[in-house]
Amino acid sequence: MKSLIVTTAALLVGMLVLTAGAHDKGTRSVVKALEAVAAESLAGKVQLDVNHANRIYQENEHLVASIQSARSGYLYLFYAGPNGRVVTVFPNEWQTENHISAGVKITVPGPTAGFQLRVRAPFGVEKLIAIVSPTPLKSLDYRSLTANGAEPVTHLHAQKLQAESKQQRSLKWSSAEVMVRTRSVDVSQYSVPASTPKINRTPSSGPRRFALCVGLNHYYSSSIPSLKACVNDARQMAHVLENHCGFEKVIVLLDEKATLGNIRLAFRQLNAWSRNGDLIVHYHSGHGARCADVSGDETDGLDEYLVTYNGERRSITAIRNTMLLDDEYDRMVGLFTGRRFVSILDTCYSSGAAKGLNDRADVNQRRVTDFFSKS
Repeated sequence: MKSLIVTTAALLVGMLVLTAGAHDKGTRSVVKALEAVAAESLAGKVQLDVNHANRIYQENEHLVASIQSARSGYLYLFYAGPNGRVVTVFPNEWQTENHISAGVKITVPGPTAGFQLRVRAPFGVEKLIAIVSPTPLKSLDYRSLTANGAEPVTHLHAQKLQAESKQQRSLKWSSAEVMVRTRSVDVSQYSVPASTPKINRTPSSGPRRFALCVGLNHYYSSSIPSLKACVNDARQMAHVLENHCGFEKVIVLLDEKATLGNIRLAFRQLNAWSRNGDLIVHYHSGHGARCADVSGDETDGLDEYLVTYNGERRSITAIRNTMLLDDEYDRMVGLFTGRRFVSILDTCYSSGAAKGLNDRADVNQRRVTDFFSKS
């Protein structure tokens, strides 16, 4: 779930995506500790449910949790992802008041909250755990919970929570759990038909063909929203080029492999493989964006860039150090002088990302009319 989008689930805030990260040491113990706290609490005093009756969600669907307690108290709602990572969903920076009245149903997110819980990878079995305590929990920092979208629950937090639960056993905490299952969207409808004829091309002394296909559905930074079909598009493009268009070698970089460093290495490899007269194709499907131009070479005052997996948007310096800017892209394409270069950018601001190429005489003379032909 991801806008406080606890993902898989990632927590998405507006467009903010907080993806559940890779399995960390101790994350499973955090889940077990929370389950132990819930087991020691009063059952049946808290009702927890979600907006899908079958509790199954597909990628990009929105999850809404509803909670009602038989007793007044302080509500804490936790999300445990399929990789064992646990975050606090409620309270959060949009819903800061976590004292609830007996018999009053609340929803997370609320109807006017500035976030949404939208399903994102990784997918699998996930769990929501609600705990209602008669007094605010000392083991969790309220200020941190209400300052962030999805506050991670560490092993230390879980240990303190267990200890506090045992100390306040007489105060009778209440709890409830709900299991949900998330899954990706079926993209088989986009696959290349099996009947498409395959071209068997033996490398010769004539012009050869090489390609780089990049697809990004997910990004490392929580500030970059996930996409849906880019990885599949890149896979299918690579399949078509290699199996039906006579391409000799195709490099494929998907999601976490599509870092700025790996893209640079791939361009160097294509340059090493190819020679004058060869055809190079670069296909990129993912996010594209703009930032302030600091070099003064843009008439509109803006640089365009391709968003990489490890790209960061927290500052102009971070952007220029981690994204593939149009200035660098122009220099990278310049490596292929004497070869034909086809750039297919399925991104926002794609024309701007390649606008520097329009000034290159060698690029203007490139032809792609034989792109899908045998020769």
